Amino acid sequence: MGKPRKQIRNNTSSNGPISVKPSTQRWDVLPETNEAFVNYYKSQGIVADDKEWDELFAVLRTDLPTTFRITGTKKNAVELSRILKETYVPYLSNVEINGESIPPPAQLPWYPKGLAWELRASKHVVRKSPEFKKFQNFLVYETEAGNISRQEAVSMVPTLLLDVQPQHFVFDACAAPGSKTAQLVESIHSSKSLIPPGLLIANDSDYKRSHLLVHQSLRRLPSPSTMITNHDASMYPSLKIDGKPLLFDRILCDVPCSGDGTLRKNGGIWRDWTPANGVGLHGLQMRILSRCIALLKPGGRMVYSTCSLNPLENEAVLSATLNLHPEMTLVDVSDKLPELKRRPGMTTWKVMNRTLGKNDEVKSYDDLEGDENKARYSATLWPDGKEQAKGLERCLRIYPHLQNTGGFFVAVLVKAKGPDVKEEVSGDLQAAETSAAKRSAEELAAKKNKKAKTSKKADSSADVDSKPKTENSTDEKKDVKVAVEPEVVKENVEDVDVKKTNQRHFKEDPYTYLKSDNQEVKDCFKFFAIKSTFPVDNLLVRNASGAASRTIYMTSSIVRKVIESNTHDRLRLMNCGVKIFGKDNSNSVTTDEPSYGCRWRIVSDGVEFCKPFMGSSRLVKSGLKNLKQLISNPDQYPLFEDLEDETFKKAVQKIGAGSCVMEVIGDKDEHVPKDLVVAMWISKASVNLMVDKKERRVLSMRLWGEDLTSTKNAKGKKKQKEDKEEQEE
Repeated sequence: MGKPRKQIRNNTSSNGPISVKPSTQRWDVLPETNEAFVNYYKSQGIVADDKEWDELFAVLRTDLPTTFRITGTKKNAVELSRILKETYVPYLSNVEINGESIPPPAQLPWYPKGLAWELRASKHVVRKSPEFKKFQNFLVYETEAGNISRQEAVSMVPTLLLDVQPQHFVFDACAAPGSKTAQLVESIHSSKSLIPPGLLIANDSDYKRSHLLVHQSLRRLPSPSTMITNHDASMYPSLKIDGKPLLFDRILCDVPCSGDGTLRKNGGIWRDWTPANGVGLHGLQMRILSRCIALLKPGGRMVYSTCSLNPLENEAVLSATLNLHPEMTLVDVSDKLPELKRRPGMTTWKVMNRTLGKNDEVKSYDDLEGDENKARYSATLWPDGKEQAKGLERCLRIYPHLQNTGGFFVAVLVKAKGPDVKEEVSGDLQAAETSAAKRSAEELAAKKNKKAKTSKKADSSADVDSKPKTENSTDEKKDVKVAVEPEVVKENVEDVDVKKTNQRHFKEDPYTYLKSDNQEVKDCFKFFAIKSTFPVDNLLVRNASGAASRTIYMTSSIVRKVIESNTHDRLRLMNCGVKIFGKDNSNSVTTDEPSYGCRWRIVSDGVEFCKPFMGSSRLVKSGLKNLKQLISNPDQYPLFEDLEDETFKKAVQKIGAGSCVMEVIGDKDEHVPKDLVVAMWISKASVNLMVDKKERRVLSMRLWGEDLTSTKNAKGKKKQKEDKEEQEE
């Protein structure tokens, strides 16, 4: 969601220090009030009156419900909805916790197709209460398989309002941890096409969080049209495609924020909140938004969102940015998601003193003359009196007491069409390198000058200055310049010369596309009888040499164009594509033996992408009972002679050793997901599902309502053996 800003050790943000003190307090004894917070938001008038404020404040001190949504593009979405309605709603209809009745799971009324659900119990209760154990296992397993996403309700809103279609080029600027990215992947894949014509680039500035993003999106929802990059969004480079600037149809700008809309799940905010938080983040948010506008196509649509209630991070950012970008217009989305309760955006607000405990209003930037904290304020924080003309009421303010959610802010903007706008965008991108080089030189000179001045200071001062800044941090003086001279903001969002920025060296391995005449690829295609319609030109490996040594990925043609049009260091690509083939390099498989025709196997992620292009020679059709035997067998490699279905046994023996695909077909009275296919390995005398433990459990829970996996059976048999031995003693 609009990410709560991660506090770094030296307590600095892009606009100076934030007075957040470390604490050893336990999470369950944190305060549930903050005088500065109350005074600040009461004076801002974010709600109509004191009565509504009391309602809001009361809800802020209660636990957040558990919410999740079903992956709408998955073939088993209908089946999961049926299981929830027919199994878990009745099962959880009479649950009481500490004498309080808990309603069963219910669909969120405003979410399309009823695919989002709410359980009015906190995460802690669901995890710890035995009454919810079965339901908790269901959520965990289906989440790991990518069939369900556990996500706060209001966090689902920005992506819905972005209106992404399969043909769109989409940019998620600040994507980690990835719940909204997963929604975007679903939207890109909402058509029946296996490989959509669109593109999704999900980016995050934090290297470790971008790895989490890979797990949350590409691992759970494999997509040949998705790329993960690692850049500071405020300086995202202009990429090329077919020799032209890569611009986007849709951009999600879910920026770092103070996160005070998440008080219901982040209790530490009660302790740490100060008026300084919004002031310190305003400049960074504005730079990210402005950079995203430069990357948006004329006629394109973007969403700006935060999980903050603070107008300095919301309306103030938009008001100042609209002054710089008259080509942008706020969109009225009051007719969208009609059952979602919201309040209009604010058209006036106050700027308060940054110092903790002093909520005195600062009337204007000029009133700070002589104030020691003036350098930490931006002139763009104050309303300019034109907010109604800019349409700020069209923004969405979602308050916790309206529908039992977290707090959130959402604004939808569009970019004007027309030849003048196009020329302006092209000119901006073309002049980018000169602007970036000049800016980098000025920053380097300023840092050298600062270093020279502070080299003889006391050790304590030197320690603070020498601490490395985060990727989103910038020099304080630069922020002041942006604040005092708004025109500089527009210059600062032009393209960045990657070689001249402070972003650390990128150490990830490059992606290299394989040639269609690669011998490994030819052998693989021959073994699996893959048709000529397969996009063979879009297979790639992750190494500089281009050797097919371990894993082969598949991407869309658009992703290939982006990779081949940009250098590795410029793109900073963390991950992309779908794993299709994995190589078995163990000694147990030798190509000298005629019984093993190929070392390569189809991996679980790639089954659905390979199966439509495969001939019948490596396909095995099976009934549900055979899948049940393979999942529940305590020996994960059951011998042919142990297979119960004689027809299935003969089919497996006939197909021969190596990797294959098992297509499961259920009877009329069996609830089998449509087109259920799984990867399988056949050895000389046994067979095995090439499905990891978690996915086995998911299949077992969904198909038979319980965990029948061999892992659980093995534990159960071990316990039975131990009990028997105890009785004999």
